[in-house]
Amino acid sequence: MIPPMASRASGTMFLADTTVRRLARWMRYAGWDVEDGADEPMPRLLHRARREGRCLISRSSRAAFDGFIIRSELLDDQLRAIGNAFSPPEAPLARCGVCNTRLERCDPSAVKDRLPPYVFLHHRRFTRCGSCGRVFWVGTHVRRILARLRRCGIRSGRGPMRSVDRSSGGVA
Repeated sequence: MIPPMASRASGTMFLADTTVRRLARWMRYAGWDVEDGADEPMPRLLHRARREGRCLISRSSRAAFDGFIIRSELLDDQLRAIGNAFSPPEAPLARCGVCNTRLERCDPSAVKDRLPPYVFLHHRRFTRCGSCGRVFWVGTHVRRILARLRRCGIRSGRGPMRSVDRSSGGVA
């Protein structure tokens, strides 16, 4: 489905259903505002999308008249479809990949106790998610994320960040 012209405008906000959860996370990495509606039934998602002024993204044909249908199962093809249909996103990795909140710069000393010692010693720029508390910095995998986004035709110019989730002991 071709999105309406209003959906092509800069600043389009999205709502993703359960069929496109991975795509939603990568769209957040790219800089788009994408809320997760994965646990909601389709009628509620359609209502929520209208109420919040969001474009519903789904692989389900039930969203055909009220959203943007993703046809491919391949992530790169999905990202290309979004990139071709909608205006470029904000800066890459400016949003939390998990909860969609804009990241805020923070002082290194404020997050020192939440970082591995090596990261604190070798990085000076950090951001934090005000909702879930994850801390981000530019790490080695950032080049791979940005390369995939470029390969899919999604470009932006500002610096990305990396995250560590200390509650689960892993990198998010």
